[in-house]
Amino acid sequence: MNQKAQEYYKQGLNASAHDRWEEATRLLNEAIKEDKTLLDAYEVLSVVYERQERLDEAIDITKQLIALDSEHVMGHANLSRFYQQKGMIFEAEEEQAEAQRLSASEGGNLSEEEAKKVKEIEGKIERYRQVIELDPKDILGYFTLGSALLEAKRFREAVQILSQGMMVDSNHSSTYVVLGMSYESLGDTVRAKTTYQMGIPIAKKQGDLIPLKKMETRLKNLSK
Repeated sequence: MNQKAQEYYKQGLNASAHDRWEEATRLLNEAIKEDKTLLDAYEVLSVVYERQERLDEAIDITKQLIALDSEHVMGHANLSRFYQQKGMIFEAEEEQAEAQRLSASEGGNLSEEEAKKVKEIEGKIERYRQVIELDPKDILGYFTLGSALLEAKRFREAVQILSQGMMVDSNHSSTYVVLGMSYESLGDTVRAKTTYQMGIPIAKKQGDLIPLKKMETRLKNLSK
């Protein structure tokens, strides 16, 4: 693992969480230069470009991501969103269909009971998506959608949605909890630990005792 790339990525994620878009852009590009296989850096950078209304660059970096991993669910989902914003409806629908196909494939290894549970929360997921569409600045919308995606075992989507939520409000401590758990579910203990390390001081400052305790416990377990 390229530690320098990871550090650039961590700093870029933190900058984006505080709306420092130019700084985030520079740091995430540096992360990619250091490690051209760091898929999360491409993914976050695409959203940073979107926030700056640099859609052509968002599309280009997402295409690079998909070239590295053709089955990257959120890559296809994000590309669909970017195309839609540019009025490229046909292309947007194609990418959305591919994202849905891959999401279904990810759920193929679920037990019958788990599959039933996932099906039951699909309605909630769609409702929470509508909340965000109605109010893109509603941090609770991102948090509840990310939590539902985690419950449905759609971990990559959960990471993407919760990361977007952090860009809306970097002080929502519960978002750090669920984002860290999503990284853990993907087996990415490095990013899980980084997320908890970022969230713990925020929870302490705000007196959010339950999220604080959860993050401290999970970080301790990951550090054993």
